Amino acid sequence: MKSLLILLLLSFPVSAQDGTAQPTGTIEVEDSAQQDAAIAVRLRDILSELEGYDDVTVTVSSGIVSLRGTALDGEAISRLGELVSRVDGVVTIENEVKETTDVVQRLNPAIERFVTRIKQAVAFIPLALVALVVFALIVFAGFALARRKQLWDGLAPNAFIADI
Repeated sequence: MKSLLILLLLSFPVSAQDGTAQPTGTIEVEDSAQQDAAIAVRLRDILSELEGYDDVTVTVSSGIVSLRGTALDGEAISRLGELVSRVDGVVTIENEVKETTDVVQRLNPAIERFVTRIKQAVAFIPLALVALVVFALIVFAGFALARRKQLWDGLAPNAFIADI
């Protein structure tokens, strides 16, 4: 009985291991030039809409997507691989996109963000002025109210409390 229990416990790890380490997706047998062209056009359209992929070229042959060119940073390169893998019909990706070393290209997004923030600050000025005017009116009303002796004498007839 004891040996049967040991044998049973030792067999659990064997059944848990999956001997097939094959890809989960299917690869079509037909080699379609039309499908390759459709994949390439779709990827080019997507990349033209996204920022930072202007220098990336796309070629497709038998479902194998080859990417060449430059991107702004490593994160953009990894996002590119994830994006391409989501397109239907892609078998594998040869990502040869490199990180750009051009200082102007790398600074352009930062400069654009800075200009956008300046525009937002300028657009905020009228609201800030209205808030400043309201604050000034409240301060003026508070000082005007504090200067009135008759009001405080009526509220606090006791001389000790009136001076507080």
